[in-house]
Amino acid sequence: MDTRTGGVRHLVVWRLCDCLERGLGGYAVAQDFAVGGIARALQANNDIAARFMKASAFFRISGMTLPYLFWLNLAWVIPLVIQWRVIAHKRTRKPAN
Repeated sequence: MDTRTGGVRHLVVWRLCDCLERGLGGYAVAQDFAVGGIARALQANNDIAARFMKASAFFRISGMTLPYLFWLNLAWVIPLVIQWRVIAHKRTRKPAN
């Protein structure tokens, strides 16, 4: 029992989103498992944490998409620029008399 929080050890938000219990990256802070250059968790930068991360589908998929982050950003940047140009063109166009 954790006396600092009156026996409540886990925040409700942490239980709703499983991703917050695990951390992976250059600076990883999590409650249970973390792997990274600087890691803070109950199991940090050890074999248990590494195996747990490899077993998680979220971190496997994230690792596969990491090299393509630039191209994934284009998926929302390009439509945003097109919409901005269309709106700017409509505002500068003179109404026909």
